[in-house]
Amino acid sequence: MQILVPVTSRCAVAALALTLAAGAAAQDSAAPGGSNNDAKVLNPLRIATKRWFAANEADVAVQVGTLPSGAAFDGEYLWIANTGGNTISKIRPSDLTVVDTFPSITPVALCYDGAHIWVTNSGGVDKVTKLRASDGSFVLDAVVGDAPHSSVFDGTHVWVSNAFEGSITKVRASDGAVMNTLQTGSFPAGLAFDGTYVWAVISGDAQVLKIRASDDQVMGAFPIGTNGADIVFDGRWIWVASFDTNTVARIRTSNGQNTGNFPVGNGPTGLIFDGEHVWVTCYTDQTVCKVRPRDGKVVGTFNAGAEPTRMAFDGESIWVVNEGPGTVTKK
Repeated sequence: MQILVPVTSRCAVAALALTLAAGAAAQDSAAPGGSNNDAKVLNPLRIATKRWFAANEADVAVQVGTLPSGAAFDGEYLWIANTGGNTISKIRPSDLTVVDTFPSITPVALCYDGAHIWVTNSGGVDKVTKLRASDGSFVLDAVVGDAPHSSVFDGTHVWVSNAFEGSITKVRASDGAVMNTLQTGSFPAGLAFDGTYVWAVISGDAQVLKIRASDDQVMGAFPIGTNGADIVFDGRWIWVASFDTNTVARIRTSNGQNTGNFPVGNGPTGLIFDGEHVWVTCYTDQTVCKVRPRDGKVVGTFNAGAEPTRMAFDGESIWVVNEGPGTVTKK
């Protein structure tokens, strides 16, 4: 027997939870065909965190703009780049409200620098735009290379991969000055920062680059065996998603060694780390996989909505960007 509690009745949950916890087994066993062996027992910890009842377990989709792609969280709000709609959506996660929408030009990726949202604008515009996170107001533009794809902040600079140009641009966050442009190889894609080094997926060359952020020195180029897509750092390892092989590669940060290619779903596209697990969007399967870093094992596979691409983590929930329907799904 599944017990449903309306979302609007959350103020009564604390009082009701103890009654339900005590009576759940009896109710289930009293149901037709029920028995003590299949009785549902409610976990007190999940009651305390308000994640025990079905109304909170269901996926929630928020409508944003056309062809959303990039996502970022600023500590309070979720930001979504709507590539086809030429807009940026700002969402309040607590009540799923789109609180504002800002104009943009072919936005494809986002990153947050602690006070500002940086929008990667592709489609012939080839720039990054700095917006004030508090109100979305325009601060500055910085011109980068051809077809910028992804971005990452290292504490001082914003790094941007330029897919068609085969380069990475380093932009000083304080004033938007372009500090350097590094030639990387064919089709640089996802970027990650591990606290010292910027890691870049060079998709066309089936490798990752390790770049020292302080002086832009390339410390190594490491093969991953396939053309990677997104990349993330989990505090110990670098992870790379490979769309073609349906795997994620785990890279040792000290020496770039590939310690394993682990199977996930079909069409892995985006990666995010939640402090404990690596999450992988599987575009073809329309799912998201939860991967345990210590052994690369998939410990959960969940429906992610249509055409899942990139993700953001708000400290509690994973948000999946759904390209086709123009939504983001809260997991």
